[in-house]
Parts: sequence; C-alpha cells; structure tokens
Amino acid sequence: MPYINTVLKCPCCGAAELIADSRDLPHTYKGKSTVVAAVQGNFCPACGEVVLSRSSGDRYGEKIGQFQQLVDEAERERSFRGRT
Repeated sequence: MPYINTVLKCPCCGAAELIADSRDLPHTYKGKSTVVAAVQGNFCPACGEVVLSRSSGDRYGEKIGQFQQLVDEAERERSFRGRT
C-alpha cells in the first residue's frame, strides 16, 4: 500500500514539500554500515529529513536494532578471543 503524504512542509527545515517515496536508508554503527531496504516515508529534498509512518518506523527500528546487536556480538567475540 503506498504511503500517503499527509505532511505538506518539512517539519525540520520548512523549506520544501515532502516527497512520498520508498528508499533504501543507510545506517552506520561503530564503523560498520548497512542499508535498510525499501523504507516508505516522506522525504525532504532540501535537508534530507525523513518522516516515517508508525509501521515504517517500527520496521526501520527493528532492522537497525538487529544490525546493532550483530555488531555488538561480533565485537564481544573479538574481545573474548583476544583474551584467550
């Protein structure tokens, strides 16, 4: 189902109308990077702000949490191996 743009102006900069779209969003944590694919939301072409619906925000947050957990586990494993 397409995401409906209900916000006219960017809540961050107010400079532009938001564009309803689905985009891949990059994320970096502790020097490691990933991309969350096909995030639906409203995107500001002026400042890059993204306004997500609750379901898109929940999905994005879940993916980011999983990625951060993997990075943390790999870091702990490297640390453990360094002590043995």
